[in-house]
Amino acid sequence: QCNDSYWHGLFGGVYLQFLRFAVYAHLINAENIIDSLNSEFYSIANKYISITPIDFNKDSKMDVIIESDILNLYINPSDGGTIFELDYKPKSYNLLNTLTRWPEAYHDSNEIDKDEVMVDRYKKSMLRMRFFQNDISLKQLETDQYYEFGTFTDGEFKVIRNEKDGKSAILELEHFGTVKDPESDERYPCRILKIIEVEENQIVITIKGNFQKISGEEKVLKRILEKLYLGVDLPFFFNGDPNKFEWESNQVLFLKGKKSPLLKPFEYSGHHFKAYDESYKLN
Repeated sequence: QCNDSYWHGLFGGVYLQFLRFAVYAHLINAENIIDSLNSEFYSIANKYISITPIDFNKDSKMDVIIESDILNLYINPSDGGTIFELDYKPKSYNLLNTLTRWPEAYHDSNEIDKDEVMVDRYKKSMLRMRFFQNDISLKQLETDQYYEFGTFTDGEFKVIRNEKDGKSAILELEHFGTVKDPESDERYPCRILKIIEVEENQIVITIKGNFQKISGEEKVLKRILEKLYLGVDLPFFFNGDPNKFEWESNQVLFLKGKKSPLLKPFEYSGHHFKAYDESYKLN
């Protein structure tokens, strides 16, 4: 074992996805071994689900882990009510093994074109919500150079429901925030509710939102709905052979009318999106 997987290293380190996937594979394999031992020696059922509040990332704020024999969901209520790890245990695979673009010391070098350096304001996690102007470019989104109109992106969500029943679990997260008027400095109160339901190998995500009482409500809401978009981050990473990777959707608008790889920005709108990694037999 060496430390290359945990920093940028001399030859790529943490930027090499196969090193990150190897670390996660070993950790999830260890969990699977513990599950097997618990079942064999302590009469713990093979099929189980649990909800555990814990300060997992040691920031003095409570995280929530929904764990079963099939899935692990690591949820950070204080960071926008986001999911920052999603393990599929039968394949020892973390689908959210993405890489957030943090500043690096070598970015200050005069040999690097500053336009090539892209830094994320927020960790690349699932269910992060963004309110942005409807006329911004994909380039602005890709480089994270856009104006955020809401307070939900990294706002602190409150856990208002935390229940399990048999082999299912449900977690509800709530945040009272504001959305800025696109034509003034006025901010309007808004409530967002995120519901995460887990059962067997299924995860159902529901997001609900409503504005609180607003003076001149109809006119204001019409302006917000016409000029702002709501985006929900759903990052994922597949580690198999790119030539054996397939995805499909009849609701993707390709740039310049040409099919582009997933690593390039593209527009998507709709309810159907399917990705398949043949190397891992995972979709």
